[in-house]
Amino acid sequence: MIRDVLLKDFTLHEVYETKNCTFWFYDVLCWFEAKEEVLFTLEGYVDEMLVRFDKYYNNQPIPFISNRINTYSFNLLDSVKFPEFIMISCFMTICYGDADVLHAKFAKQFWKKPFIILESPKKAVEYLTEALKSPATICK
Repeated sequence: MIRDVLLKDFTLHEVYETKNCTFWFYDVLCWFEAKEEVLFTLEGYVDEMLVRFDKYYNNQPIPFISNRINTYSFNLLDSVKFPEFIMISCFMTICYGDADVLHAKFAKQFWKKPFIILESPKKAVEYLTEALKSPATICK
């Protein structure tokens, strides 16, 4: 999988798979992919995420990459809950089509931290790698 190749230099702590999505917890980031044709909602994931962020990152904020490789729906009302995610330093979303970009732009309105829209996994990893060279400016 392209993710494994692009993130080979990062340490993978855990793959957390649910019926609707998968999270990959790496040493410096969290990678997310929803499964094909599901309605993804934040309900039930916040507590699980908090446990893992505490375990792997000692509650230090880290970048979160959402790879929208599959077609899925997101409960847009959940966008207002984004400020609760204090453990995420910035949100990067990889969009593959116009509908994904529109959704990302809508969600970005509710995000109070850096929100970057990228067009490929390679661009996301390049951006992250460059940003990690200067942690004070990550995702700015």
